Amino acid sequence: MTLLQAALVRLRQGVHALLARWETVDERPLAVLSAREHALFDRLPRADRLHALRVARRLTTAGHTHPSLLKAALLHDVGKAGQGIYLPHRVARVLLRLAAPGWLARIAADSQGWHRPFYALANHAALGALWIAESGSDSLTVALVRYHDATACPPALADNADLWRALQQADDQG
Repeated sequence: MTLLQAALVRLRQGVHALLARWETVDERPLAVLSAREHALFDRLPRADRLHALRVARRLTTAGHTHPSLLKAALLHDVGKAGQGIYLPHRVARVLLRLAAPGWLARIAADSQGWHRPFYALANHAALGALWIAESGSDSLTVALVRYHDATACPPALADNADLWRALQQADDQG
């Protein structure tokens, strides 16, 4: 995905975030989550919960039924929960990735103060994987969440590359 395509996806996600208050989504996919996983899902802001439900819906519509994949779809962004990330941070990140990637990398390396949201955006996959592992999620779900934003399929998911690609494709649709 090019930076322009990524920016367009983020723009679409921003519109969804603004409209989240009025959006209704089928919550039946949540039945796949354990109580502890559901508690993590509930920590997400409404817009991120709706995004996760859309990702899960895209996967099921495409015929995917693997429980770990559906759990990963619902939990892939939990590393962003409670990190003080707001729409301006998301917009700034997209713009900085285009205009000043070096500066973005420097501020995203610091987890303190006003840098915290940028750190969390850059590291949400690893943070989320840690949290869902602690909640008792299976190792495939943890790996899918950990690497959902990787640019190439990691060796840890070589046997499940099709699931990894499906998650990325569903997530990239916004």
